[in-house]
Amino acid sequence: MSFRCEYVKLRVMRYLATAFFFCVVLTSAAAKDACSLMTADDVHAAIGEAVQKVPPGMIPPSAPGLEYSSCNFKALAGKTRVSLLARYSQNRPNDSAQDLMAKLRTQGYQGIREISGVGDGAVWANLGTTHQLTVMKGKGIFLLITISGPGDEATALQHAKSLAAKILPHA
Repeated sequence: MSFRCEYVKLRVMRYLATAFFFCVVLTSAAAKDACSLMTADDVHAAIGEAVQKVPPGMIPPSAPGLEYSSCNFKALAGKTRVSLLARYSQNRPNDSAQDLMAKLRTQGYQGIREISGVGDGAVWANLGTTHQLTVMKGKGIFLLITISGPGDEATALQHAKSLAAKILPHA
């Protein structure tokens, strides 16, 4: 009887240790709300214009191990819009910058190039007056910063990199 009791204790301890391990792993990789990563003050500081939060557009559906979040702002005076789409994945690794650039080319984007010094990989692309900086962090964090409206590409890139610098430490 004593042997059986010890065996049950060991199984329970092993179960609890496994449960604790998975809780720690899942908590550390948990998705964060995009609006907690990029605030109106951050956007104002980056683009130099006061902004207001606007409802998100279409967000891809989440799935087990894959979560999306979006946060969107528009300038109070002017037509500039800024958005952040954050994707957290526990089971889908990020594409390489080269693979991402190839996908953007097939979708009609222009001015596609790799940006060094931002995250673990970053790609810049334009589609008309919409500019986007895609930033990869680790194996499963994918951030898409979009700036649309009037303004030149160089300024939009500077704004997007400024926002990425604020977002990445908290992503």
